This record gives sequence, structure tokens and C-alpha cells, in this order.
Amino acid sequence: MANTYITRTPGSTSSSQALTISVWLKRSGLGANNVIASAKQNGSNYADLWFNSSDQLCWKNVHGGTEYGSFVTNRVFRDPTAWYHICFDYDPTASTNRDAGDRIKLWVNGVRETSFSSSANPDSDRWAWWMLNNIPTYIGYSFILGAYFDGLMSHWHLIDGTGYPASNFGSTDSTSGIWKPNTGPSVTYGNNGEFLKMEDSSNMDLDSSSNSHTMTTSGTLTATKDNPSNNFCTLNSAYRYSGTLSKGGLNYTNGASWVGLPATMAVEKGKWYWEVKLTAITNWTQNGIASAKLDGGYNSLHSIHVGGNSGAASLNTGGGDIYYNGSSSGGTWFGSGNSQGEIIGVALDVDNGKLYFASNNSWGASSNPATNTNGYALPSNITDNLPIVPAASVQDCTVDYNFGNGYFGTTAVASAESDGAGFGAFEYAPPSGFYALCTKNLAEYG
Repeated sequence: MANTYITRTPGSTSSSQALTISVWLKRSGLGANNVIASAKQNGSNYADLWFNSSDQLCWKNVHGGTEYGSFVTNRVFRDPTAWYHICFDYDPTASTNRDAGDRIKLWVNGVRETSFSSSANPDSDRWAWWMLNNIPTYIGYSFILGAYFDGLMSHWHLIDGTGYPASNFGSTDSTSGIWKPNTGPSVTYGNNGEFLKMEDSSNMDLDSSSNSHTMTTSGTLTATKDNPSNNFCTLNSAYRYSGTLSKGGLNYTNGASWVGLPATMAVEKGKWYWEVKLTAITNWTQNGIASAKLDGGYNSLHSIHVGGNSGAASLNTGGGDIYYNGSSSGGTWFGSGNSQGEIIGVALDVDNGKLYFASNNSWGASSNPATNTNGYALPSNITDNLPIVPAASVQDCTVDYNFGNGYFGTTAVASAESDGAGFGAFEYAPPSGFYALCTKNLAEYG
């Protein structure tokens, strides 16, 4: 949602100061202000809920330039691989019999946060700035902080007049023990409440609450197959050493330095497919795989490109050859190289220890991953050191990855081909027996 936000200005004031915010989100940008939501009358009257530059979760409610209710968690939130559920309950009213220490409640993935580096409870009956007549509210942006949310959001609930716990919006799966969303919670939204599922690609800011409010989007909201119930792979911002990672962790731009970047999901078996679009090619890119266990693991990619050591192998798009241990060792797959705009298909067969590359759906070197024909045989010091992750490196280039998420940058794939399990949206159909890197497929095949 970077550079994009959703806004609405209530036409009336709520009858109660109580409110609840519940949202599922997946972080991409780390180490900078990332705004979940805000409300603002002016520079002296506002409220913000955000991750700060230290990746702590923060809340601030300001009246006349003075804080009335705030917190900063001790805990930091630096996991770009998973979805978080944030539930924030604000209710300063004396009529609810809450003491001063119980007027603000915060849950993350169903567990109440109780450890804060700083906190201040609001006065009794002190309004937050949401739900007030003619006070604009924002999802994913703060004018005070001048910052957006960088990542993905789903199932946004804003409740007017009632404080609800996290258990209204999620529950623990009895088999996996994972906190999962309740997609149809039994709640009362109040006059100014709203529920945005953010799943209809033709109407991303649709309010599915009983209020059916009209929301306004500034920027471009991009639909994705990635969601709290089926988490998809992205590039891993926690290991970003240089360059810019954006658009939900799928757009990677870097300058003159050669550095690599791993993805968020590792595999020890199975067959997997993903796509890379060469969006802006000034120099070269390497796209392939890396072992987590060799040459310092993922951190070794900070100082070397993918294929520059014995822990990784990649397609060098500048020469169309496969690169391993610092040299071309897998033969030339695509003549003199690859061009801007090409879509590179990558098929990883962990079971047979092979790697395949396609250019615009034409598999190189007369290979066919579906029949285990002519793939690049991964060296033993990769196959003997599982797990394996997708990995990328770029020099003066921009690449867009699609692990089945359904788009390159902000442009949806044209064909929307799913894998054999029915998951993902790719430009080209995955080879038979190969699957998108997502949690449902990993549970079944990985």
C-alpha cells in the first residue's frame, strides 16, 4: 500500500468514545515509519497507530498538542514472512468500569500486549479522533508522520461505540495452533463503523459492513492472492542490504553494488514454480536459488550476487547462462542473454535436485521440468544443505517477482494461470506437478 491510502470523513459524531480497530497485515518495509491508520483535525489534534523506525508498534492520541493516551511496545515486529493480526480496543469511558490502566488494550495474534517501553492512559471520557463529525480518517497513511503503510492489508474492521477483544476477530486453529481470521465476526459496527475485506479486485475499498459507507482511495490498491489464510512467498526485507524493496516485497531495485536477497519461504522437498519480470534492465540480474546453510547462510548474499559462491545458483540474464560458484557452469540457456520485459519462469525440483528456466514460457536448453528432462543438476553442496530458498540479485536493474501473488508491480498478470492445486495467479501455467510457494501448498507438498 506504499503511496496509497483509503479515507473517509464521518458525517456525524459517534454517541460513544469507545472504538475497536482490527486488521490483518503483512509487513514489507522495515526500519521506517509504517502507518496502519490515523485521524486528523489539524497539527495539534490527531491520532496515529503505526510501526516506528525501530519496528515497535505505537499509538498516540493528541489534543491541543498534548498527548492523552499513547503506547510504544517493547516488542518489535520485524517478520516479513507472516501475517500479523492487530486488534486495538480504545474505551476511556467511566461507564464501562474500566480503571485507568485498562482503557487501552492491544492484542497481536490473539495475545494481549502488556510490555511497553512507554505508555499513558487517556483521561476518562477523552475522545480519540476517530468517529468525529468532519474529522477525516485514513487507512495506511498519516499526514502528521508523512508516512504510508508498506505491505499488505486484509479484513480491516473499524468499530464505532464498542470495545471488542481479539477473540471476536480470530481464533487458534486446533490442529496447527496458528491464529486464524474469523471472516464473519459477530459485531455491531455502529453508525461510523466499516469492514473492508480488500479482496474484490474491482472494488478494493468496498465497505462490507451494514453501513455500506463510501470510501475514497488515493493511489492504486493492488489485489493479491496473498492473504491471512494462505500466505504466499515474497522477497525477504529482513535481509535487504541495499536497494529498494517495495510493492509488498515483490519489486526489487538496486544500484551498482552486487548484492543478493533471499525470499521468505524455504523448501526441503517438492517442486515449485515462480516468475520474474525483467522490468527495467540497465545491467544484469541473477535469479535463482540459495542454500541457507553454506557460506554464512543468507547473510553471505549481502556481499555477493546469487551464484557468486558455492551456496547458490542462478540464471545470469546478461549472458543467458547459469551461474554457480563465481563462474558460468550450467551452459548457455538463452543465447546472448535476456531482454527488458521478458518474463523468466523458474522451476525448482528439490526431489530430483534440478533447476529450470524459461523465457516467456519457452524452457531453455531443450528442457522440460514436467518430464524431468535436461534440467540443470544442482551441485551436491546445495542439495546436501537444504533448505533452499528463491533468491535474487540485481545491478542497476529492477525486477518484479510473482510467486503466484498475481501481479508484477501493480499490474495484474494477464492470464492468471493457477497451479495444479488451484492456487496462485501466474502469467504462464506452471509445469505439471509444480506448485506456487504458499502455506497451503507447503503443508501438502513441502
